[in-house]
Amino acid sequence: MLAEVLARSVSPRLKSAGFRKSGMNYHRRLGETVQVINFQSSGGSSVAETRFYLNIGIAFDAVCALSGTAVLDQPKEYECDTRGIRSRLENLIDHVLGYWSIRIGDDVNAVAAALDECMARLEIELDSIDGLATFAAHRWFNVQRPGSTAAQVLYLLGDKKSAWREVQELATKFADRANANRVEWWLGKLRLADVMSVRY
Repeated sequence: MLAEVLARSVSPRLKSAGFRKSGMNYHRRLGETVQVINFQSSGGSSVAETRFYLNIGIAFDAVCALSGTAVLDQPKEYECDTRGIRSRLENLIDHVLGYWSIRIGDDVNAVAAALDECMARLEIELDSIDGLATFAAHRWFNVQRPGSTAAQVLYLLGDKKSAWREVQELATKFADRANANRVEWWLGKLRLADVMSVRY
């Protein structure tokens, strides 16, 4: 059922936007990013019902270079964790379902139309992120903050003072965890060692 819905609405729209399908993932390169849309089956699925939700990932070439991570043409959405960002769709776009459901007997065309409208909204957002600068200016930049990617993006854009503050906030956020509660640990993990020079 999910494959039929994707074939009717999602695949044609995303193909026209430059995405290529691989399994349940759609990928495209846009500028200095690789963008991923992933359809993941939910644990609530059964023979009579398919439940799924959407994961969105963006990998940045510059973050890969900073962290010494390979630039992948078709990363899994979870591989964007160390290359950029990953989030569920409902955290990025207002008024969308946390998970989708298709039951035997449902009007597949109706589900396809609703999903197509959702993909149209998502496409607008993704079209506006083609690199670090456009991401930093986008509202998604603040969705997961304090965050390791935010610290790296600020650093790469030359704002080392803000990167330093971001790392401090990360250490505070994880105050109850060994290593992650130390600024020095984050600086090493994110390869931001020279940020220490601007801390004052």
